[in-house]
Amino acid sequence: MLAQDLQKVSKQLLIEFERTADRAKTPLEVGTGREEIVRRFLADYLPSKWSVGSGFIVDSFGKKTAQMDIVVNDDLIIKPLSYAQDRGLYFAESVGIVVQVKSTLNKQTLRDAIKNLDTVKKLRRAHLKGAYRIMGSSEEKVWDVIPTLLFAFQSDISLPTIAKSFCDLNKELEIEDTNQVDAVFILNKGVLLNIKEGETRFGVLKDDGSAIRGPVAIESREDTLFDFLLFNLKVLPTFVSAPVGTLLLKYSTDIYSENKPEGWTGKSAKIYLP
Repeated sequence: MLAQDLQKVSKQLLIEFERTADRAKTPLEVGTGREEIVRRFLADYLPSKWSVGSGFIVDSFGKKTAQMDIVVNDDLIIKPLSYAQDRGLYFAESVGIVVQVKSTLNKQTLRDAIKNLDTVKKLRRAHLKGAYRIMGSSEEKVWDVIPTLLFAFQSDISLPTIAKSFCDLNKELEIEDTNQVDAVFILNKGVLLNIKEGETRFGVLKDDGSAIRGPVAIESREDTLFDFLLFNLKVLPTFVSAPVGTLLLKYSTDIYSENKPEGWTGKSAKIYLP
């Protein structure tokens, strides 16, 4: 029943996208509209502790991402800071997943998304004293890496071609397996799951029962939205508890450290000791 309902929502998403494109007068307006459609969908269906916004993400090791279309954040850990206009500044430890949105997926837009999301994969969540995290065996190996997704409304190329381009671009851009995009969802095509070593959450097996590794193209155009929601729910942490004071202290220590020329703010601060 839920899958049938989501199929209806999927069709409605395409209608909304077409209406947004018709109303928009500039490419910027089209882009903003499509991102808002996906943000609203996730905000409606994800558990209430997850907020859905957009902006930049920083970690306590001095790295900062490019601007992200959709950031799913655990507000029970810490809310994003107001950064610029309606964009937030997020902390890596509270970010559950990041999504880039494209109206049409082709090799160029796929390349752009992979490069953009690579700035997220280079972040690392810090282990905080007093923090608790419930994890499965798959997540234990990559708990410090933020999952990334690409969502596209449509594509004129086949899923096998998208899968090949995905592999070729990751090789060309020299992106390591751990840092590759975790999945690609194309509303009118299906899903490309990038199943990594040790991953067991998605139940994709060969005929002999052995696990599949690497990109797997699944044609499921009517169920793509359901798969997108299910992937988010599977990948988002079940429970995380982190003391806010410890988290902010971790970042402030990195920003204002004596003899450290610059932190993620790009600024230096002279420390005076009595």
